[in-house]
This record gives sequence, C-alpha cells and structure tokens, in this order.
Amino acid sequence: PQAPVVRMELEPVMQPAPRTVGGDVDIKAFLDAVGLPAGGGQRRAEGSANNNAGALPYSVTNNDGLSTGGSSGEKATCCAPPAHSASSGFTVTTNISTAVGANATNSNTGTSHSAIAEDQLCFIRTVESFRQYINRASAVMQHRRAQFATLSQEHKQLLDFDAEARIFYPYARGIHENHQFLLGVCRSAKTLFSGYWPHAPVPSYFDHPDFAPRHGEEEPEDEVDDNATAKLPSVVKGAEKEGSSSPTGNPSNPQERYRKQAAERQQQEQPLTAGQQGDKSTTAPTTASPEGRQPSGLAAHSPSSGTLYHTDDIIPSSIDSEKVFSTLRQCVRDWSDKGHPERAAVYGPIIQALTQYFPAMEQRQKVNVLVPGAGLSRLSVELAKLGFNACGNEFSYHMLITGHYLMNHMRCANQYTLYPYVDTTLNLVRRSDQLSAAMIPDLCTIEQAEEIQQGGLSMVAGDFLEVYNRSTEHDQWEAVVSCFFIDTAHNVLDYLTCIYKILCPGGILVNIGPLLYHFADSTSEASIELSLDEVLHAASQVGFVPITNVQLLPTTYTNNPLSMKQMVYQAAFFVLQKPFSAPLAAPQQGQKAE
Repeated sequence: PQAPVVRMELEPVMQPAPRTVGGDVDIKAFLDAVGLPAGGGQRRAEGSANNNAGALPYSVTNNDGLSTGGSSGEKATCCAPPAHSASSGFTVTTNISTAVGANATNSNTGTSHSAIAEDQLCFIRTVESFRQYINRASAVMQHRRAQFATLSQEHKQLLDFDAEARIFYPYARGIHENHQFLLGVCRSAKTLFSGYWPHAPVPSYFDHPDFAPRHGEEEPEDEVDDNATAKLPSVVKGAEKEGSSSPTGNPSNPQERYRKQAAERQQQEQPLTAGQQGDKSTTAPTTASPEGRQPSGLAAHSPSSGTLYHTDDIIPSSIDSEKVFSTLRQCVRDWSDKGHPERAAVYGPIIQALTQYFPAMEQRQKVNVLVPGAGLSRLSVELAKLGFNACGNEFSYHMLITGHYLMNHMRCANQYTLYPYVDTTLNLVRRSDQLSAAMIPDLCTIEQAEEIQQGGLSMVAGDFLEVYNRSTEHDQWEAVVSCFFIDTAHNVLDYLTCIYKILCPGGILVNIGPLLYHFADSTSEASIELSLDEVLHAASQVGFVPITNVQLLPTTYTNNPLSMKQMVYQAAFFVLQKPFSAPLAAPQQGQKAE
C-alpha cells in the first residue's frame, strides 16, 4: 500500500496555557534557576538563594533532590543505586492497616512490625519520588539545553530558530504543569498513610513546605463527607468480608473509619521523638547515597520503630523515579479522553463479557468482581457504574497513591492538564508532539457519585497471592478480571490455581493481555515463562473450562499515538469458567460411564 504523504513545514510551537490550580509560572526564571553549564561543567542551582527563585512557587535545588549539577565532590543522584530492585519491590500485605497493631507476627503472612516499618518507609520514598519529579525532569532538560548551547554559530544559522523560545520555554512549562499535579498527589498521600496505618502517628515528613496548599488550593480533608460516598476507600476489604471488623477494630465502613482515624490522631498527637542524628533502624532498607550529600531537613518518623529516618533513607531509587514518568502516562491512559482508544480496546471486551454473563442489572450488586493489578482503578469504576460490586487489588505504591488522589480528591472533571510526553524527545514528527496535552480526569467520581453507587467500589493494597491465596477467600468471587495481569507473576501457574480457588462454582475468569513476563530479564528473581497454548493447557488441568474462543486483539499500552515508534500487542482475550461441580472421575475399565 502507498504510504501517506506528510507535509513537513516547520510549524510554530505555541506556549502551553496553564490550567492547574498552581497558577502561572515565570518560565524565564524557571530556566535561570535550572541553569546552563559554564565552561563545560554544570553549575549548581542556588534554590532560595537564587535571585530568580522568588518568581517560582518552588525552587530547583540539589540539596534534597536530583542535582542539576554540582561542584567537585558532588554527584548527581539520578544514577544512585536503587534502594530495592524493580523485581523485589516492597512488602505489602493483605490489608496494611490490619497488620499494624495486631500480633508482632502475622501467622498468615509472616508480617512483623519491622516489615510494617519498611512498608511505611517505602510509602514515603514513593511520595518523595513524586515530589522530586521537578528536579529529575529539570536535570534532564538542563542537559538537553546544554547540548544545544554547544552548537556552533554556523549550525545555529542552519536551524534558523530560537531553541529557547521554540523548545525549552514550552518544555519547562510542561514540566511545571506536571509538577503541580504530582504535588497534589503528594499532599493527598498523608490521608492515605493514615488510612493504611490508622494507629500510627502521621510522619513529620508530610509537614514539608512543598505539601502545603498553594494559590488558594484546598487542603485535602482527612474526613470523608457523608455525601461523597462514591469516594474510593483506601482499604476496606482484606481477608475480612464487608461489614465485619478487622483484627484492629477498624470499621469497614469508610466514612466511620475516617472519622475514627481523625479522632485517634487528635488523641495520639504527641511531639515526635527522634534518635541521635544519623541513627538508622536495623530493619530499614538503606540507600547508597551520593558522596557529599548533606541532609536537607526532610525526615520520616517511623511509628513502629520510633526511629527517625533521615534524608538518605528516603532518597528515591532511579527505578522509583522512572516510575513517576510512566505513572503520568498511565494517568492519561486511564483518566483522560486521549486514553479512550486504549481503554476501549481492552476494557470493552471485558465489559461485554461480564454484561453478557450477568445480564440482569438488578442482580449485579451481588456479583463480586475482583480486579487484580487494578492500577489507577478506572476499570473498577466502570464496573461499579454497571452495577457490579467491584474490588480492585494493587501492589504498586505509585499506582495506589496516585489512584487515591484521582478517586478521592478531584473536585471536577478536567481539573489538571498533563504533558505526558514532554520528557520525550525521540521519534517526534513535529515539535508540538512533545507538548501534546491531556486533561484529567475525564470522569470525576464525585460528580458521578450516584451512578457509581449503583454497584460497589473498594480497593485492597497488597500482593495478589499474599492477599487472596488463603482459605477465607475460597469460593468468594463470581468473576475475576485479569487485564494485563497474569504475566506479572513469577509463576503464572500460581495465579491460575489461586484464581480457580477464589472463584465460586460457575464463576468466570476474563483475561486480556500479552505474555510479557515482567521478571523474564531478572537473574535474581524466579520467572516461569509459558506460551499461550501452554497457559491454556495448564488452566484446563487446574479445572477451568473455556467458554469462548481465544482472540488476539491488537492494542497498545500507554502509547503516544503521535510518535514515529508504535508498539502494538496482540493481546490474548479469553473467558474461562470454574465448573459448577467437580468433573466426574473417568470410569475404570469394565465400568459403565454414568
């Protein structure tokens, strides 16, 4: 077929218009704060001491984030060794709030107070990775500006445009807009922390000035309004069923739970006691810090151990920081109009299968649908709108914290404008493609509370197998939706057997996704990689019965449709059923089959 012809005239690049609650920003001051290299080396941004810093609602410094440069003896932290590997992640159990205040060691999960302290530290490190986005993105932009600054006069004449005005002014504004959204995510994390660990004092980390409301923005409320019942509970269901109390006495009702947490915090608020400077918990993970790094005043108090973790403990790993960039693109996929094509390609077949199998709308509230690997929870919301009792399960703090903000703290649709590809300079057809904007959320849960309340909506934080591979979850779910999920397992056979156990007789597994196998490249983590026909054969051996043919559906994932590089998956879609009764044993020789 004949390739389409693209007209390649140099088009003007317009400045993105600020739409966030953070207000406008002086882009020239922003760029001056980031700085350009002098004499071939990088210069340090002075932060609040910089004459231009007063024009910014924040400062770009290398004291508590990624260095935009450094003097001799200082190193940028973008290549700092990770505090934990991408494969091992962090320990999150069935219901984080359940583990706190219970026995020293949970007999089901082996969770100890030291593990909870590490969980809290990982939570704060994730929030810090969001806060430091501005530093990392600015450092990368500064490096790119430095490359343009090295062009000879002859080459600059060939370009015949002002790179600062055409490329870096819009680039900087896009970073600023993303930063405003991520600061909102950080501010809401305080409420989520209290939901996960209701009996623990709120860490002093959340008192950092960056988390204070800005430019008239309302501070996230700790208490849930009675009229906002569509808000997604942080954790309302673990091993216990709805309506029962957790071992800590934490009510399942989200409104009552938040009120109780607020009252407890008022009673328990006491000055935080810190150990000696530099003391570390023996159970806390350590992060290799750059030489010459000085404490920035950030600290995270661990309620479980009484230890004050200093700056080096909460420095995000390079992997943590990279996840922030992918989280922005995930927000566009799940919560913007621009993500609708991808959602329609994968959520559409899932919704069609569930509505065909459970056609009676009035009966769907009794249909419990589990969505493991729920991510930012958009699929769970769509199922709740259709009347299903949907429960998401997620392991990643990046997803949990961002999803909490999108679900519980959005005041209206299209509240933020994100520039998810502003950090991408490869495979651009036009410069404006780098500045492609997306408004989020396209659906505000508060505005559509009545529609969402037709079903049920809840969220469980934790590893899928740790949460659900237990006898109390057996035969409890009418459907399990696996959307880009089964290949996240170390051993997909563990997922298949667990899903089979938790499905009630007649329940269905609806799957769509590739077989990317997230641990395939790891030399330190187990990874069993089966082909699709082998997965389906194993599923039949477990006991599943196919009720649809397998379809390979083309789809992308957090794809930039404007990019010259397009990666398309052939996602496997199929529906399996757990039989209503166990299959009959094969008749022995000489016997007649019944």
